[in-house]
Amino acid sequence: MAKGGIATVLTVLAAATLPRLEHPAKNDGSLSLLVVRDWGRKGECNPFRIAQQMGRVGEKLDIDYVVSTGVNFYNTGQMGRVGDDDAFEQSFTDIYRANSLQKPWHLVLGNHDYKGDALAQFSPALRKIDSWFNLHEIIHRECWCKFTCDRTGLDTWSFQH
Repeated sequence: MAKGGIATVLTVLAAATLPRLEHPAKNDGSLSLLVVRDWGRKGECNPFRIAQQMGRVGEKLDIDYVVSTGVNFYNTGQMGRVGDDDAFEQSFTDIYRANSLQKPWHLVLGNHDYKGDALAQFSPALRKIDSWFNLHEIIHRECWCKFTCDRTGLDTWSFQH
C-alpha cells in the first residue's frame, strides 16, 4: 500500500509542468558555473576573503552563473519577513560584490535553511533587493539544448535528526 502512495506522488511530479530557465550559451556553445555551499554567515568566518577569491575565479572562468547547493543562511536560516531580517544583506548582497559574481545565482535549500522560515527565501522581495538571487521551486528542472540539468535539492541530514 505504501508503494502505491509513492507511485502516485512520482506520477504527479512527472506529470507536472515545471518552469524552464533559459540561459544562452557562449559563442563556443559552453556554459561556465561556480558552485558554492555553506556561504551565508552574516559576515562571520571571513567571507569577504572567500568572496574575493570567488570573484577572481569567476572572472578567470568567465562564469555564466553561480549554483548554491544549500545552507544559504547560517545558522538558523532566514528568520523573518524580508525587511525585518537583515541576514540577506549581511550574507549575500554585502559580501559577494565582485563584478564577476553579479550573475544569476541559482539556489536550493540546505539543512540550516529549514531552521528559520524556509519559505522566506522564495520571496520575490529578495530579488528586489538583489536581482541576482534566484531561489525557485523546491523541485526544478532546467533544459539547455541537448543538455538537461536536474537541480533538485534534498538534504538528508534533516531526516536523521
